[in-house]
Amino acid sequence: MPHQKVAVAAVCSLFGFFGFSIYAVAMELSVECSYPVGEATSAGLIFVSGQVQSVVYIILLQALTKQLTESPLATCGDVVLSWKVPMMVMAGLSTVFTCCFLIFFHTRYRRLEAEEQAAYRTGRNNATTTSYQAVET
Repeated sequence: MPHQKVAVAAVCSLFGFFGFSIYAVAMELSVECSYPVGEATSAGLIFVSGQVQSVVYIILLQALTKQLTESPLATCGDVVLSWKVPMMVMAGLSTVFTCCFLIFFHTRYRRLEAEEQAAYRTGRNNATTTSYQAVET
């Protein structure tokens, strides 16, 4: 266990690398889903929701830990805790929420639809203006 610093650093780096790349996709999806609402408002609500969820998860998962017998490898205090059950609970919650998202989340892309309608109206107006200019000359 004490010689896993490189493995932990590699896993954290990979998680950060892929998590950072999905951040832009999630923000774009939030803007698409809440189109009449401003981009800053939807992003702010997502940040607040994430902070509230993290507090709830920290409290819940810490409550699920079990104290292990005394270990000579303990370097972070005098109590050694088992995080096996909280890790399994978090993995289960992540799986359930991901499945629910994939199954039930089907949204209209309202912002894209509005942009297409605006482009269609602009194209129609330009075509009408061009035909009037051709008749006048």
